[in-house]
Amino acid sequence: MTDSYTEYKTSYWNYALPLAFGWLIIPLIYVWWERMGSTLKVYKDGRIILEKGVLNKDSQEIISNHIRSIRIKQTLMERVLNIGTLIISTAGRASDFDEELVMEGIERPKYTRDSILATKS
Repeated sequence: MTDSYTEYKTSYWNYALPLAFGWLIIPLIYVWWERMGSTLKVYKDGRIILEKGVLNKDSQEIISNHIRSIRIKQTLMERVLNIGTLIISTAGRASDFDEELVMEGIERPKYTRDSILATKS
């Protein structure tokens, strides 16, 4: 007696979709990893410290009295999400385009700018 049956195998399309779109996740993980370690600290005595990195740390410190300009760059999507890039230029730079301190993806950039300017005496 022979059994009649139909054999079904898994499709390779099951693996094609994750392979096709998996490369999109790697840049997102990289950006998250880079920004996870970034911290902007504004002290009441006028010091501003930007620390970047998770494993390797990079720290920049400026004094608020030396700030010449604070720029905020935002795309349309960043404006909707209320995030942006904060660019601080200090005295002694050749132009406003020589950035001293750049913080990307900061939440509430206008509030952050106002709190930095409040420490300036």
